Parts: sequence; structure tokens; C-alpha cells
Amino acid sequence: MIDPGRVATPYPLVALLSVLSCAQPTQESACLATAQQTLFHVIDPETGERHPFKARGAHPVWLVDGSLGRWRGSAFENKMAWVVARDRQGDLLLEARRRDGGDRALLSSGDGRDHSTHLVIRDAHTVLIVPGGAPGDAVRDYAFRSSSVVFPSAGCWDFEVGFGTSRSRITLELTPGDSVAGKDGGNS
Repeated sequence: MIDPGRVATPYPLVALLSVLSCAQPTQESACLATAQQTLFHVIDPETGERHPFKARGAHPVWLVDGSLGRWRGSAFENKMAWVVARDRQGDLLLEARRRDGGDRALLSSGDGRDHSTHLVIRDAHTVLIVPGGAPGDAVRDYAFRSSSVVFPSAGCWDFEVGFGTSRSRITLELTPGDSVAGKDGGNS
């Protein structure tokens, strides 16, 4: 029987989430990005190997960064995944600003439509995408939500995150690279 609160993730998204969660920063700079932590291990369905599932943040919300630390132009939609602890309930409230205050990112719930400077994901702990190879305890303990983010410029970006009564900040650094200005970003 299919649980209506749980949606299977297509394998290409599963593969993307697994690769993104293992990405490592390439250089040090003045922007101190939020450290990654391993939340659990996924099993590669083809090789059976265990891989760490890493995300930035702290209980109860983490971010799997689809930008891989690169700013690819103001038209590029970065796929992001939010990991939410299921021991909390409520709406996930998101906003991203460049640290110097010059720019605000545009966020969408993952479908690439209706971008806004604020994103509210209602009952974030209830609707799931499930990373392939995720063990049962990960599915029990975490909800996974997709989003897309358009960053208008490179720089140090702070996500202000609210979930229930919890407030936190997750910081990413985006350096220029692989510009796709004038294109849809290759994520369609």
C-alpha cells in the first residue's frame, strides 16, 4: 500500500542528492560556510557501497547544497534539498540574502515556478521524497523536501531558516564558475 505522505524519488534525483551530499569545498576563503555533517549512510543500488549522506546545518534543519559552491549565473536554478527532523512539526520558512546585504535569492518549492524571496513549505515534516538507498531509520527520522534557488550573484549567502519554534542560519559560499547566462541552467 502506498503511503500518501510519502512519495518515491525518481532515481536521477536520488543520484543527484547522493552526489551533492558528498561534495567537498574546494578552497578556503573569508566566508565561513556552515560545516557539513554526515546524517546517515546511503547504499548505492548498483554497487552496494555505503556513502555518507552529508548536509549543512544542525538539528532540526539541514541543507543539501545543489550549487556545489559554484555560482553559474543569475539564470541558473540550483537544486537544493532540505532535510527536516521529523521529531518536530511545523512549516519550514526560508529566506536567503548575500552577507553584504546587496542581493536576495529567489526560492521555489522545487518545481521552478513561482519564485519569491521567501519560501514557506507547509507541514515540512510530512511530505517526503526519499533518497535511494536511504536506510529505514533515515526515512523514519527525516523528511526530505526539494527546492530550487536562483542566486543573482556570487558571494557569501546566508539562509535564514525557521522551522516550528526553531530559528537558524545556514551559510554557503558561491564562487564564480561555469556561467550559463542566457540559458535555463541545464536543470530542466
